Amino acid sequence: MKQLILFLALAVAVTAQAETLKELLSGKTIPLSLKLKDLNNDWRRLNVGGAMEMSSNVSRAYAAMFGGTGGYYTKGETITADGETYLIAYKMQVKLPDMTAMMRGQPPTPEKPTPDTVLSLCLLHLRTVDSFTDIRPFDFELELAGGDTSPAALEEAREKAARSLGLQNLKAIGAALLAYAQDGDKTLPPMKDAAATRKALEPYCKIKDAFSEPYLPNPSLSGRKLADIENPGGIVAFYEEKPVNETRAVLYLDGRCERVAESKWPALKKASQIP
Repeated sequence: MKQLILFLALAVAVTAQAETLKELLSGKTIPLSLKLKDLNNDWRRLNVGGAMEMSSNVSRAYAAMFGGTGGYYTKGETITADGETYLIAYKMQVKLPDMTAMMRGQPPTPEKPTPDTVLSLCLLHLRTVDSFTDIRPFDFELELAGGDTSPAALEEAREKAARSLGLQNLKAIGAALLAYAQDGDKTLPPMKDAAATRKALEPYCKIKDAFSEPYLPNPSLSGRKLADIENPGGIVAFYEEKPVNETRAVLYLDGRCERVAESKWPALKKASQIP
């Protein structure tokens, strides 16, 4: 009970009021699903005890067999509907096993989460919760490893996390770049110096640490008007300084991001007039 009280003391105050559960479940107040890559350091992972303790334990065991972690993810936010208060949480969907194969004696192969793994909304009724246990900060790499802490699994998870976060950061930088251009008569910022470009774009960037990785701007675009640039969808605006696993994350001037094979980078670099 002490853990429950402590967690609720740290929880964010009620974030919204929904008149009825029907309104709440419409998805208009809070999203009905998220993806694992949508979570950040503001989230916590925990297990639940109390009235739902049995189902929670079964869920964790099931997840261990067939993939997933079996825990809940929450920012500690609550919501009230029909006079009852719920903790807003999300839970990883677990893929159902092939029962026919199991009947033939073929054991299920657990699937590790990916950055695009879907998390479904769970409303935890606080009056029926006895305790929150195993509360810990959200660790993207550990979640991608599926709880496997072996060096090989963690290294694979780090690589997945780096690839996913690299594209997310570049998308945020791309949105900031276009927002800056809209404010500046559709003119791009100074891009001959990475530090100057970062300083110009940070006020427009919605992800605080988007520039934490070394992304380099295309200096040939510095101060140019968008209308004067042909084929913006084929021109690289920002790119990863160093490749990861023989691929490099790039941001095109139209806001699109992707990882390109390092073997294709020289031709793309030349087409984008990157020195």
